[in-house]
Amino acid sequence: MWPGSLGWIGSILPYIIILLLIVIIYKIYRRSPKKDIRDAEGNVLASSETAIVILKERYAKGEISQDEYEKTKKDITE
Repeated sequence: MWPGSLGWIGSILPYIIILLLIVIIYKIYRRSPKKDIRDAEGNVLASSETAIVILKERYAKGEISQDEYEKTKKDITE
């Protein structure tokens, strides 16, 4: 072993760093939904998925027309 070398750790260290970066990027990507409403502390109050469920329920109950359903669904998913 040469002075200043890391031995076997030095040979696997780049792979460990790449793996950690992949895990961090995945966690960040999965953490935040596309659209959500948050309070002052950052807690999620509602997301676009919740809004779609409510919209489908209202349409099924007959509270809104098909035109209103389609327009609102388009607005939510954009």
